This record gives sequence, structure tokens and C-alpha cells, in this order.
Amino acid sequence: AITFYYAGYLVSHQLCAFLDIVTTQSALIFASMMVGQVTSMMSDSLRASTAAARIRRLLARPSAIDASPGAAAAAAAAGDRGAAADVDVEKARAVAAAAAGLPAPVSAPASVTGHVEFRDVRFRYPTRQGLVLNGLNA
Repeated sequence: AITFYYAGYLVSHQLCAFLDIVTTQSALIFASMMVGQVTSMMSDSLRASTAAARIRRLLARPSAIDASPGAAAAAAAAGDRGAAADVDVEKARAVAAAAAGLPAPVSAPASVTGHVEFRDVRFRYPTRQGLVLNGLNA
């Protein structure tokens, strides 16, 4: 409010043109808005950079499991049962799925031939009223 009073004083005493006052006021208002937006995002930016640093540390940590192709078979052939068990990824996935109450994962076949056809497919999300897919044929 004081800036408007002072602007009126400057214009009435012909110390500044009205267009200069409007330009200055607009610049101050937009600058204040930008500062407000930037400061409101500071906490989110800090949390994101902290999370990114944690992920980088996790990815940089060397794995105790040798997951190279054939490592499990080589460890089993050498009699190292512990190393072979560590590399059994399929078993670990099945145990994790069972602990979460999910069905055991299915391994993908080596190759697939044929075609897939969709006839009159209807689908809706449980939380929505209307259908997302209604009579899809492909």
C-alpha cells in the first residue's frame, strides 16, 4: 500500500511518469511471486536430492552375490553350496512373493510363437464408474 501512495506522490509532482510506475510495480509483483514459488519448492528439492544421494550410495555398493551367467552352476560344481544358494534368484523371488501373499512368479518361456487376439474386451478400474475399454477387438 505504501508503494502505491509513494507512486501517486511521484506522479502528482511530475517526478516520474505513470508508465514507469506501472512497469516498476509489475516487475516487483512478478519478482515477489517467483521468489515465493522458488522458496515453496526448496523443501521438496532438498528431500529429492537426499533421496537421490541415498539411491546413488545403494547403487555404488558392491554386491555380495556373483550374478554373472553360470556363477551358480560353477559354485555348485565347486561344492560351494552357500554361493549357489545366494544366486538362486528364482527361489528368492518365490519366497518374497509368498511372504507378500502373492502367487509365485512364473518364468518366461525361451520362445513363443503364435498370435494373440482380443475379442470384445471390457475393462474398468475398481474406483471409477465408466469403462476404460469397452468392446476392444484387436
